[in-house]
Amino acid sequence: MSINLEEFARIDSMTPEIVQKLCAEIRDGFNKESQVVYLLAGVRKILEQEASTSDEYFYLKFHCDWTLHAKLDRASAQRILAHFNSAHFQLLKGENLTSNSEAEKISKMHQFREELSKFLRAHAIDEFSKCTDTWAKFIYLYARVIKDVPLVIRGNTLSEVKEITVSVEMAEHTFANQRFFKVCWNVTDKNRKSGTIFVLNSFEEPK
Repeated sequence: MSINLEEFARIDSMTPEIVQKLCAEIRDGFNKESQVVYLLAGVRKILEQEASTSDEYFYLKFHCDWTLHAKLDRASAQRILAHFNSAHFQLLKGENLTSNSEAEKISKMHQFREELSKFLRAHAIDEFSKCTDTWAKFIYLYARVIKDVPLVIRGNTLSEVKEITVSVEMAEHTFANQRFFKVCWNVTDKNRKSGTIFVLNSFEEPK
């Protein structure tokens, strides 16, 4: 494969500029949904420029893509949906998922946090995801961005699950200076029956 040195130099010079902008955005703190979209769009652009084809940042790419589409039915979404399909019958019966199941880890966004943290370290960007409170605020805003943006099964498959949507609810009052919120993963099958995984979290509310 031939390498276009001029194009390589252009990409190499663009990445530090994007990194600087992301660093500035993180320093300002997360207060608006638009900041989350800006950050993840920048992360996705860097990943594209680095032309990573491995699964090293699979979940990070997936969550970046989720912020940028009205619905998501590409290959990454199909892979995520498959994990929820295997857990669907448990959800319909109201059973709790095991803590090490893929659907449980995805709904708690563990892999998203791990891969974003790894990306930030690799690019010398402030690793805000290490701070529990900042991460919780980020996830709250992220959930609002992807709210009602469905993950949709593509084509005719054996999957029972048809789509997944995320919703988020904020508690009206603080408790011990913490603002609690709930992120719900609503899993709907071909018969329009639904099961839900919800995750509770909180962040500190300024006095």
